[in-house]
Amino acid sequence: MAEQETNEALQNALALALVKHPRASLQELACAVGVSKATLYRFCPTRESLLERLQASSLNAYKLAIKNANLDTAEPREGLRKLLENCYKNKEPHPLYHPTLATRAIGKL
Repeated sequence: MAEQETNEALQNALALALVKHPRASLQELACAVGVSKATLYRFCPTRESLLERLQASSLNAYKLAIKNANLDTAEPREGLRKLLENCYKNKEPHPLYHPTLATRAIGKL
């Protein structure tokens, strides 16, 4: 598996683990996703950097979903349908569906 794919898989697993265990420490998150604490620290050295990384990923996914919906040229109904379709494609790995993380990320828009 390429490094980027490995990082994406780890990031997605961490996002889901955070949704299930929002107060977990980095060590607890590492255990939850099946990696060593050292591996997780190399990926994100602090809990704050992990949250920032997850939020940035989520925001980029939603910005891409908005862009790909062609809202400026599409008929309103078709644009909304496409936007929702694009967003639901990304539902599982993105922590914006978790209220605490969503609130922090929305504040950065």
